[in-house]
Amino acid sequence: MSLLNDILDFSKVESGKLELDNHPFSLASLMHDVGIILSSATQDKDIEVLYRIAADVPDQLNGDSLRIKQVLLNIIGNAIKFTEHGEVVVSIGVTLCVSDKVILNVQVKDTGIGMTEQQQAIIFSGFHQAESSISRRFGGTGLGLAISKRLVNLMGGTIQVKSRPDVG
Repeated sequence: MSLLNDILDFSKVESGKLELDNHPFSLASLMHDVGIILSSATQDKDIEVLYRIAADVPDQLNGDSLRIKQVLLNIIGNAIKFTEHGEVVVSIGVTLCVSDKVILNVQVKDTGIGMTEQQQAIIFSGFHQAESSISRRFGGTGLGLAISKRLVNLMGGTIQVKSRPDVG
């Protein structure tokens, strides 16, 4: 079912038919949900997931909470998937706060396997995964980060990756 949803979402975004919903939501509540959903992914691993929200980040925000949650689940879930031990740290801060517009900066740092420059160059491409030995070991559709990039762009944001092999 997840693969089908990923393909449908990717298709909607690519064709310009995905519309964002704009409604008030609680960031703390959304992050709590993300933490609960991802907690099962860490049970068999020697990792700690830390969530840090800066004091100046307003709890009440307006936006498409479903799509924001989807992006966070994809990015944080990916970090957890490729981290065998150590930690995944999610930090949320304010980049800009003018009138009723808030731009957040979300950083996800991990102690995972890391990526080469070549892998980083294509990480947000649809249907792409790492080399076959890594994809067999860690699984996945190769669509989560591609969808996330397109959703973030649709919301007026940017997404990037910085990594080094064996560092995270």
